Amino acid sequence: MSYLSVAKTYELIEHIEQQRALWDPSHPDYRNKYLRSNCFKEIGRKLLVTENEVKSKWTYLRHNFAKEFAKERRNSPGGGRYDEYTSKWEYRNALNFLTSVILSKEEQRNCIDSVNVYASLYITQC
Repeated sequence: MSYLSVAKTYELIEHIEQQRALWDPSHPDYRNKYLRSNCFKEIGRKLLVTENEVKSKWTYLRHNFAKEFAKERRNSPGGGRYDEYTSKWEYRNALNFLTSVILSKEEQRNCIDSVNVYASLYITQC
């Protein structure tokens, strides 16, 4: 696997952000494997790397962004701790477009948790 420089990584992030089908589950083509594969290939062609290298780097970036975002939320003043966490990860701000997707997933989990609580209350009352 070739190494992507910092500049190329920022370029990768810009290309990914422009292709909403690669990162937004609410996009109609998000589950279209053929289209997504072509997008990754095209980005790889522009960056002079393989499709798999693009996918691998994107997976790494997305995962680390989610971890950094979770740390920030967990350590925010409303999160119970007083020492606010500020990410020092180089790509944190460039990946800010993922915030809405992560918040949407949290809302879905909270909704499912609420349904489970109500269902357990209903079952115990019956």
